[in-house]
Amino acid sequence: MEPSHLRIASVGGSKPYNFTDASDQFTGFDVEFFKKLAHLMGIDQVDFVGQDFSTVLPTVANGQFDAVAAAIGITPAC
Repeated sequence: MEPSHLRIASVGGSKPYNFTDASDQFTGFDVEFFKKLAHLMGIDQVDFVGQDFSTVLPTVANGQFDAVAAAIGITPAC
């Protein structure tokens, strides 16, 4: 982890939360939320990296990424 840089694991196929646009850039509610939050925290760089959904939580747990933006929610089964 770097103080002025966030690396976010994302799936990129969960409209409207996170998806890639025609330029292959991540966009959507989750993406804009993380960018705004980073700005408020004084973080200059936010990178979104596409991952398989099954790997997003383990990659944060092992320190490869700082957070996940993948339309994850709590369900009654949790």
